[in-house]
Amino acid sequence: MSSRIIYALPALILALLAIGLAVFGLLKHEPAQSGASIPDMSHGEGMPGAEEEASPKFHYLLARQKLDPGSLLDPEQFVEVVSDTEIEGVIPAGEAPFGEELQMTLAQGLPLSEQVVSNESPIRMVLEDGVRAMAFQMDSLASVGGLLRAGDVIDIVASFKGDSGKQAASMILLPGVEVLAVRGATEADAEPDEEQSRRNATMVLAVPEAEVSRLTLAVAEANLSFVASKRMGNELVAGSGAGNVPGKGVSEPLDTEDAVADGTLGDPESPAVFLSQIRPIDPEAPATTQPAKGKAAPEEDPGMKVLIFEGATSRNVYVR
Repeated sequence: MSSRIIYALPALILALLAIGLAVFGLLKHEPAQSGASIPDMSHGEGMPGAEEEASPKFHYLLARQKLDPGSLLDPEQFVEVVSDTEIEGVIPAGEAPFGEELQMTLAQGLPLSEQVVSNESPIRMVLEDGVRAMAFQMDSLASVGGLLRAGDVIDIVASFKGDSGKQAASMILLPGVEVLAVRGATEADAEPDEEQSRRNATMVLAVPEAEVSRLTLAVAEANLSFVASKRMGNELVAGSGAGNVPGKGVSEPLDTEDAVADGTLGDPESPAVFLSQIRPIDPEAPATTQPAKGKAAPEEDPGMKVLIFEGATSRNVYVR
């Protein structure tokens, strides 16, 4: 019996040593693990919901009922909501302009946005004082081969057909006009979708207020062409046509051929071109017998005409 204990004693000692080492290891690593897992209660870290409370919250106002333009904004007309994400263009609840008039209709349930308060449409944002926006039908020729973009500068060229003895003429009617929008896009790098391009095949030009009537008349009476220019549009738009529009911006009725010839109509720096200047001359054609424009016709010889009185009537008789 004693021999069995002697043989088992080494194994028992090793087993006790292993158990002791295991307990020692557990006691040594337990404080480190406890320190890593126990949160700092003083700073509120590791508590449920702390991360959610740290995330930003955005407060907005929704209309309780439909609000018409001209209504004064009142806090009772809105209900405040909280959002986890920021909504672009929507006014925060703390910055709501209460007491101001509403510029656009605000439907029930929609947020209070800057657009319904300021009513800044795209055309009003790009239109300057003293300038009017005019739209023109656009095709491949008017758009300069499709290269025209918002912000470009163009010259408007008017071509008049010859009628009633007048020559056909062409001239720069309005130089340096800025393009405000092309197919509804007010940005040069904006690409409208295919459906919008098909429906809105127009371009909007910034026309000086004094030139609107003259350009509108030219649209009805002449053939307009648009030529791209590299000149500064703002300076030319502000000064173009200033000498052509007397009074309150209404052009005086001028004879087209005389006006373009003396420089009182169109761009003075670019003289008008008449059909006779570009039409080839036939050397075999007979010389015209029509008196030159501006020269008086030769006076008739009174000796070739005899006035005969017959009672209360009179008649002229030509003699040789």
